[in-house]
Amino acid sequence: MIIVEFIKDLGGQTAAARTLSVSQSMVSNWLKGKKKISEKHCMKIQRLTGGKFTCQQLRPDVDWDAVNIQQAVVSE
Repeated sequence: MIIVEFIKDLGGQTAAARTLSVSQSMVSNWLKGKKKISEKHCMKIQRLTGGKFTCQQLRPDVDWDAVNIQQAVVSE
């Protein structure tokens, strides 16, 4: 599971939570599948890892092309 790899790379749940500015329990919920990683956090993970962990890998259920277009429109 890709989220497990990401959290291991960061040094565990507490380090991942601190890096992403979320609670450790939120990270735990991601690992247990109780909550999905938000689009915002997927993008932050992708950015922080230089693309090692991509949004598409973390949330394949999201239409990332549509999200990227929407963000481009908001940025204008």
